[in-house]
Amino acid sequence: VFMACERSKIEGYQSKSGLKEEHAIPINNKQSKREAKERNYYQYEYGGGKLDCELCLQENSGKFDRYTILRLPDVIGPFDNLGSFLNLQKAILGNHVIGTRAIPDVSPEAHQISLCYAPDVAKVVSILLQNGKDVFKQIFHIACTEKPTIPELIKMVAEELKVECKQDPGLETELVSVDFGPICNEKAKQL
Repeated sequence: VFMACERSKIEGYQSKSGLKEEHAIPINNKQSKREAKERNYYQYEYGGGKLDCELCLQENSGKFDRYTILRLPDVIGPFDNLGSFLNLQKAILGNHVIGTRAIPDVSPEAHQISLCYAPDVAKVVSILLQNGKDVFKQIFHIACTEKPTIPELIKMVAEELKVECKQDPGLETELVSVDFGPICNEKAKQL
């Protein structure tokens, strides 16, 4: 969703705690839309479709009153929908140089990301079902508590694989599809 949101607004909200549920502001001007599409057309369209669905549910909440919206960053573990975590492991084992730059003008060592472990998503869905109507018409960010930088993530995986790994901050990373920082999962943790 955030890849289809007003980037200048999001960057203003970023902090150590991450982006909150209410920070998803749709893009309303042509230049920002063009920039988002140039940045990553697929993610803009994919996130934009999800954001449109969210807005439709919210605008028609009189008709659709039994919904809960879950927002996930990049998913790792079983059923990783993009395969990026498995690709990272293959690249490390293949002794490839791995890019760590997610966005221009931001040091990879300072740029935190959010990840989500697939089995945790299933647990959260069970918890939400148990909460019933108390979670209707709400939005939750589901993410791991840890907010590593891309170099930290690569190093952790390499250490688990017990191999050395070459990183290059000058190369763009292929690891994350949500590239502008961590999301806040505090609301979901209160369940």
